[in-house]
Amino acid sequence: MKVLVRLLLLAGMMSLVACATTEPVASNGSSANFEYDAEGQTLVVSFANGRSYSYAEVPAEVFAELDKAESKGRAYNELVKGKFPSTRVK
Repeated sequence: MKVLVRLLLLAGMMSLVACATTEPVASNGSSANFEYDAEGQTLVVSFANGRSYSYAEVPAEVFAELDKAESKGRAYNELVKGKFPSTRVK
């Protein structure tokens, strides 16, 4: 299950709310799934080829931009890939 973070404006204050969903994402021609842990600021990207990467120190705002992007693959490449410490998980 994936966790998506959406920014909500409540009483003039921004607060982060996590909700569960499943969103396939295209990147470099292959589909991927994103899983975000808001508390640990960790983004896990799992590609259709079986490889998974964990990105550390990803702010919720970056994930929110990724979530709302029309082209998820382009947003991943521009906002995440190579910008945060990463580890191959699988």
